[in-house]
Amino acid sequence: MTRPARSISELLDPECYGGKAAWLSRLHAVGLRVPDAIVFPACNEATFESIKFDLIYAKATRTLLAPFCAADGTYEVAIRSSATIEAGAAESLAGHFETFLGRFSFDDVLARVCSVYRQGFGVLKNHEGMIAVIVQRMINASFAGVYFSANPLTSSRNAVAPVVRTVFGDF
Repeated sequence: MTRPARSISELLDPECYGGKAAWLSRLHAVGLRVPDAIVFPACNEATFESIKFDLIYAKATRTLLAPFCAADGTYEVAIRSSATIEAGAAESLAGHFETFLGRFSFDDVLARVCSVYRQGFGVLKNHEGMIAVIVQRMINASFAGVYFSANPLTSSRNAVAPVVRTVFGDF
């Protein structure tokens, strides 16, 4: 049975929708402002080839993407990976997957979803994980950053490194 695409407003299982998507859904669940997104389920290459039509071109997909559709019929989104082993304790593949950013037609969104899946299959060929795909509302930020749960310079979980500097000074 094919798992459907889901919204991050639902609590997502990392084994079914990948670690990144699961964390986005958890952040959303506790009330943090996370841009809306839908997630296509994790699969491997063999599974994808047998289910892609039902999964990607399902009527429900258009319904889930409808809130992202602008008046001109385009979707301003980020299309990104969510691997089941992307950010694990033993292994991390973060940064290995392509992300598409921009304004796309519905057909272009679907084509890029397929591209992320296929690129993920290549990266994961020698790993046990599966790839899922996130389509997330694009936020045109002035600046962005990363929060480290451990000091990246010392590995200490008791202190945050003064590593974030911008034109505005230290945070």
